[in-house]
Amino acid sequence: MEIDIHTIHEIKQKIETLAGIPVSGQTLVFNGQVLKDEDGMAFCLGIREGSRIQLLSHTLGQAMVAEAPPAARRSLRLRIKAPSSPAPFIMEVDGDETVRRLKERIQEREMTLPGVDRLVLQLRNKVLPDDISVSESDLVEDEQVDLFITPRLSPAARWGARGGIVRRLDRGGGGGGGGGGGSGSNASGNKLTVKVMPWEGQRKVHIEVNKFMRAGVLRAELERRQATEGFQLPADYFFIHNQVVMEEDRTFVWHEVNQGDTIDVFRGKITL
Repeated sequence: MEIDIHTIHEIKQKIETLAGIPVSGQTLVFNGQVLKDEDGMAFCLGIREGSRIQLLSHTLGQAMVAEAPPAARRSLRLRIKAPSSPAPFIMEVDGDETVRRLKERIQEREMTLPGVDRLVLQLRNKVLPDDISVSESDLVEDEQVDLFITPRLSPAARWGARGGIVRRLDRGGGGGGGGGGGSGSNASGNKLTVKVMPWEGQRKVHIEVNKFMRAGVLRAELERRQATEGFQLPADYFFIHNQVVMEEDRTFVWHEVNQGDTIDVFRGKITL
């Protein structure tokens, strides 16, 4: 049975129309789980075109099998928040469209954005892989998707990131070997207080840094303080400043971080 609808209740209504089995006399089972009307959208439950749903009829005393709706073809209206736009803009996407194709379309619309490989789409603080379809990403109508830009890395920096190297302190003025630490007044002028939002709306953590330190120092400081200050960090996370992914091997000056700026923690991994 081909059913061109989207919610569990609509599936039951269609079965009633086609087979004469009242909605109240139906129990739908998918992957061993009973489907409830309040479960909502079929594609959010992992039901895809060609999936098999078992129908248990209380009135007929028998089981039937229905073919799942073609949810992957369903179009969605999404709100895209990009660094190049002051407010989210609207995009219509097809359910079978891949995340990478969505990024390509965003890039075509926002001409100032860099290459697709440097763009990251994030839904509910989770990075969306390029190779999955929109229908597999659990997106729903009118949901906001955040777009971030990963930094452009030099070959040396890229090698360091892949090797897991994070040099946390960079106390020199510019990175050349300039030695011994400056005067007290000069060191004071290099200090910044940044506000880090650890995770899901928890209170901001104020951290004082030297502006010539590398951003990776934030990770060490947050992990040191989370047990005593009562906030939680995800198992895997990265930092966002002004909607750009921070490269932890670069200094705060390089990232144009200023006094009092907010830096957000997002769950997931970024492959550089």
